Amino acid sequence: MEIEKDEDFGSRECKPIGSGNLPSYTWQSVWVVKRLLHEGLYWRVGTETSISTLGDSWVPKSVNYKIQDDVRNQNVQIVANLIDPNTNRWKRDVIFNTFSERDAEKVLKISFLGCPRDDHLAWRGEASGHYSMRSGYKLLIQGLRNPTPRRIHNT
Repeated sequence: MEIEKDEDFGSRECKPIGSGNLPSYTWQSVWVVKRLLHEGLYWRVGTETSISTLGDSWVPKSVNYKIQDDVRNQNVQIVANLIDPNTNRWKRDVIFNTFSERDAEKVLKISFLGCPRDDHLAWRGEASGHYSMRSGYKLLIQGLRNPTPRRIHNT
């Protein structure tokens, strides 16, 4: 699954437009799907410098796939700073000096594939990382059962 950059905003985010006061059922559905994708996509770590350590979802087994605890080293802003480019392995000392032990252990469990590849978005509902209707529906139902301010069905 690929997400096209928005030329006006130069980012990987959708344009920030509202749904209006009385949106149609179709428009409401578009917004639900947008939030569903936002909840279900996460970054698989590769060799690029596009993943933000704090802003992006990239840590499997973590709530919303994000770093949960306070960060001690604010200078480490991208995931690439946590990887030794020569060995293609995690910089354990930097990770433990930056994150809590709980977050550091989760980061270190992220494995790299044998050959270097770019950072890419993956779907968290499937082991393959590819979206399926079944896993999308499952995530939608989970969001409806466990509503929080960040869940997908709130506007």
